[in-house]
Amino acid sequence: MLPDASGICPALKRQPFMAKEARLLVAESLIHDLDVARSLLGELDVVAARLGNACDAVIGETSAMILLENRDRVPAVVEGVLTAAGHHIRAGDRLEIAGTRCSVLLDDAVVRLYGAESEEHRYDEATERQGCFDASIQHFIDGMRSGAPFWTSPEDQLGTLKLVEDTYAIAGETRRRPA
Repeated sequence: MLPDASGICPALKRQPFMAKEARLLVAESLIHDLDVARSLLGELDVVAARLGNACDAVIGETSAMILLENRDRVPAVVEGVLTAAGHHIRAGDRLEIAGTRCSVLLDDAVVRLYGAESEEHRYDEATERQGCFDASIQHFIDGMRSGAPFWTSPEDQLGTLKLVEDTYAIAGETRRRPA
C-alpha cells in the first residue's frame, strides 16, 4: 500500500476494490494465516487485537496484530503490515513455531527446522502459491461435479470466520496514522 516512484500504489492498481474495503488486511489476507494457525494449533480464541492504518489511499486497516491462544492456553501471534517499506508488493510469508525440542521457521521461501534436529528446505514461493490456488479451484470444481465433500467443511470455516469477527470486535476502531 505504499506508492511507487510514480505515486501509484501497485497493490491498488492490481486490486482497486481494496481502497473501499473497511475490513482490509484481516478479512482479505490474514484470514488465511488464521486458518493455518487453527490447523496447526487447534481451536483458538482472540485474546487481544490492534488495527492501524498508515495509508490515506485506503479506508481499512493496513496493519494488524492478533494475540490468540489455544484451548491449552498456548499463545500465538498473527500479524501483518501492508505498508512496510522495502518489501515486495507481495511480501513472503513468515511463520515461526517455537517448540521445546525443535522450532520451525518459514521465512519467505525457506523452511528451517532447528534445535535438537536441523533441516532446511527451499522452494519457489510463486510456483507453490499458484499450485495451491490451482489445486483448490480444481478440488472445488471436482467436488461440485461429483458431490464429494470438500477438503474443509463449511462448519470448520466458521471457526476461522469467528476469529476474524472477534478480531474486529476486540480491536475496535482502526487507529489512523497521525497527520
